[in-house]
Amino acid sequence: MPIRVPLQIRWKLLLAMLAIGISPLIISAWLNVRGLSELGAMLAQQSGQALSEQTRANLEQMADNYTRLVDRERQFIELLVRIQAADAEKLLGAAAPQNGGVYWSDAFDRADEALKLQTLPERYQQPNAAGEQIPAPVSFVHQAFFAASPVKRSEVLAEAVKLSRMTTLYREAHRHHSDIVYRQYVALENGLIATFPGHGGYPAEFDPRERSWYREQKAARDFHWSSPHTDTISRRAIVTATMPIMDPGGSFAGVAGTDIRLTSLLQSLVLPPHLSAASDVLLTTIDPVGDTADLEIVIVAKTTGNELGRTWRELPRVERLVLGNERDLNVLKADMRNQRGGTIRTRYAGRDMFCVYRPFGENRSYLVFLVSATAVVDPAMRAAQYALASTKRQVDALIPIAIAIILAVALIAFVSSKTITDPINRLVDAATRIGQGDFDVRVAIKTGDELERLGDVFNEMVPQLEEHTRVREALNLASEVQRHLLPDGCPTIDGIDVAGFSIYCDQTGGDYYDFLDLSSSHASRIGIALGDVSGHGIASALLMTTVRALLRGVADSTHSPAEILQHISRKLADDVHAGRFMTLFYLLVDLDRRTIEWASAGHDPAIRYNPHSDSFSVLEGRDIPLGIDKDWHYCDTQVEPLIERDLIMLGTDGIWETRNAAGEFFGKARLRTIIGEKHNESAQAICDHIVYALQQFRGTEPQRDDVTAVVFRFTA
Repeated sequence: MPIRVPLQIRWKLLLAMLAIGISPLIISAWLNVRGLSELGAMLAQQSGQALSEQTRANLEQMADNYTRLVDRERQFIELLVRIQAADAEKLLGAAAPQNGGVYWSDAFDRADEALKLQTLPERYQQPNAAGEQIPAPVSFVHQAFFAASPVKRSEVLAEAVKLSRMTTLYREAHRHHSDIVYRQYVALENGLIATFPGHGGYPAEFDPRERSWYREQKAARDFHWSSPHTDTISRRAIVTATMPIMDPGGSFAGVAGTDIRLTSLLQSLVLPPHLSAASDVLLTTIDPVGDTADLEIVIVAKTTGNELGRTWRELPRVERLVLGNERDLNVLKADMRNQRGGTIRTRYAGRDMFCVYRPFGENRSYLVFLVSATAVVDPAMRAAQYALASTKRQVDALIPIAIAIILAVALIAFVSSKTITDPINRLVDAATRIGQGDFDVRVAIKTGDELERLGDVFNEMVPQLEEHTRVREALNLASEVQRHLLPDGCPTIDGIDVAGFSIYCDQTGGDYYDFLDLSSSHASRIGIALGDVSGHGIASALLMTTVRALLRGVADSTHSPAEILQHISRKLADDVHAGRFMTLFYLLVDLDRRTIEWASAGHDPAIRYNPHSDSFSVLEGRDIPLGIDKDWHYCDTQVEPLIERDLIMLGTDGIWETRNAAGEFFGKARLRTIIGEKHNESAQAICDHIVYALQQFRGTEPQRDDVTAVVFRFTA
């Protein structure tokens, strides 16, 4: 529903004059704003395209340079691992030293003081029972030795003593290259592993020969970079550079390896300041999806924002790279599968991004640069904003002029509006007095225009409105009187249960029902009447009132129902006009004799229900309505016995002729269904069910006829 804001005419006039006075100013300002906006947009577009191309080229060059830098670091690690493998082969081929001791991993778990353990939280961590990363104590003085189950330490002690002499090599490597080297170790075919810096925390079921880097090296038998994998102790993502260790006979004896945290190769990464705040750099790898040929790109670590390159966050759980466009993601997968780098423009995390990716090494690792396109074109946008700021300054200069025009228009509108609002206010005052009951009020408007014509019509309307008001009051009074003529309650007599209702479609109606307690002359009798006057309105209501008076005047006697109808019809025929008549059904219940007598003056038959046989019958008559022919002889009264739980329903045609929106009649079949289903309930409850069923059936359709019914149940 639209919202309506009430406005006085003076304000409407003010707004109209403002629109006329201010419109040229607004149009001029709009044209200036539009011109400068288009200029700013054109500058932003052209500058943005140039900056985008320049940034794309710079990013590609930066990625290539950084990849070459990482390759140089990898070459150094390869040389270090080859030295480590050669030293291990030499020591393992020599005789065991006479004196020397080793520290097994459980000594580290016990934090033996001789190990000189220390914590470096920024480098060495391990998860606790709750999965939180805590500092892991390590020793840069001694290696840690571990024998995989079920190998006995005594069986591998000789090799452990020989390998303990590599500690000096390991110390030098960590002293000069601790930013790259994470762990160094030698793992042998007999299940022994020696690790530096020494640490504990090995799971009981740990076996170095089952690790992926060991199996890959055993198959390669040459220098090899492992695929990214999870470290057993820290649960961090690492890669391992390995070399085979051969025995003097040329057979495979084990693996020399160095663990490298992938992020340690990337600490020197730097982007220009205006790009880094809205950029991400990801370290990724590609993994197959189950047994299918498809691949997924897994993020191993990431660095973002102003900490770009300085703080890498290694992800504790698998996170897959998802782009806003599936086609772009497929291009990325295809290039990574073929070890190719590339550049695309795509959407990532809901942002428009330049994506530059480069492979490094042979272990399916990729460096992915994601730089916000918005940050790239930010200088161009600032130029456009400058143009808009210039426009704003021009608009600000027009504001004092606009204010002066508004004040002038407001003054003119206020003065001129009084010639319109004063006559209208007089009309409003007069209408208010009429609403309070003063029909003598008149207005005098002499403006010579449409307002004067409105005042004349208003004055002509007042007498007519007064007449309509008096008619309405008369109708209300008649409706109230008629309501009081209907029973205000149901009689309470042992052995019977009776109730009725009447619903008029107008203020006054022609339907009528009544209960006549005949206890004054016949203590065991009750009369029930129900009638329907032709038509609606005041005339029908007056005719109904007359019949009620005649009925009550003659019913308290020994007359039969047919004699009562005969008397009423003769009286009406002398008074009513042609075409006015009333149907009436009169039922006399004799509780002592357990009988019913009835007569019908043209009314629809009453419905009788026998609950013992679950059957319906009718109480009908063949006489004409009341008031048509004064000489008509009404048929003799019909008498029938009452049986226990008998139910009789009298009603007017407004019930079964009720229509719904489709034009369908309610009908007597539905009425019988209600009676049959609800016959065990009280008479009043049955009446309520009938009223509810009619309302549901009619729906939104208006009630077009009076609806009246009486329900009688014999309960003795």
